[in-house]
Amino acid sequence: MCGRTVNTLDGQAVRRYYPRAQRYVDQEKHRAPRYNVAPTTYQPVLRFDQTAKEYVVHEMRWGLIPHWAKEMPAYGDSMTTINARDDSLIENKPMWNAPKQSGRCVVICDGFYEWLKEGKDGKERSPYYITRKDGQPLLFAGLYDKCTLDDNTIYSYSIVTTHSSKDFEWLHNRMPVILHNETEVDKWISPGTKFLEGPCDLLRPAENVLKWHAVSKFVSKTGNDSIECITPLKDHKKQGNLSSFFGKAPASTSSGTQPSPTSTSPVTADVHPEKRKREDDVDHEKKGVPSANSQEHKTETISSPPPAKKVMPSPSSSKKATPAKSKSIPKNGIANYFKPA
Repeated sequence: MCGRTVNTLDGQAVRRYYPRAQRYVDQEKHRAPRYNVAPTTYQPVLRFDQTAKEYVVHEMRWGLIPHWAKEMPAYGDSMTTINARDDSLIENKPMWNAPKQSGRCVVICDGFYEWLKEGKDGKERSPYYITRKDGQPLLFAGLYDKCTLDDNTIYSYSIVTTHSSKDFEWLHNRMPVILHNETEVDKWISPGTKFLEGPCDLLRPAENVLKWHAVSKFVSKTGNDSIECITPLKDHKKQGNLSSFFGKAPASTSSGTQPSPTSTSPVTADVHPEKRKREDDVDHEKKGVPSANSQEHKTETISSPPPAKKVMPSPSSSKKATPAKSKSIPKNGIANYFKPA
């Protein structure tokens, strides 16, 4: 199943890859770059205009709406027609009989996404972005139809899928039918040619053409549409590590003011509380006032000057009472129509 694509080509680039296209229909609906194209949105499609007898690039809605539809399908119903299985085309399923004869088209994109089922019961899904090895855009075989709803003409398309190639089946059991050159594009569209007379021969898996890499689950949300969707997962992890490396450093565990090594101001009470308590006790005893801290530290012996002599503390004793200057603590900044396609 192919349910998400990437399209970074602008209108002129699309024309270059479809050199035979004479016109670009509904080009105003084209948006690029788009890194997460989902069903019900528009993409450029190459088709043959039977009325004008010319090839045109046409912006079409993803999720085929049959010409006989009476109303716009709900989103869930649209999902059932985003892909058309090759075996359903060969088995003449009614849904595809008209499009496979007169509505063959080609869908162009940079790449597509697929989700690998992992874990118990396959409930875990890891997204991968798939592109061509040679860097060229992907050309998918598609089918389109036209319907009129509320006086509005809507062109919509489906991507044809087939069984996976041997090198791709580890990721998914289905893959889009990929056209490799202009000859195959002409053979697939070939207006006036019946489906079983040539176009059906192209319904085979592409061997050794694709490459892929794991991406973040960021792409799983359809609202996310940025280059982050296709960024390799390993680069996401590197970016995460760099963010933590240069992130904001955690706050210091000390709530007080840390003096600088060159500071000459007194040490504040909350830096060395025990030493300050002892100093306070000395001061209170000098003044003859009982110290509140002296009751809390009965086991400590605090020497005081003899009562008969009032001796002022010498400069040297004052220096000894001054707590040692602490070094700054460095901050740490590194811390339900048919079976699924």
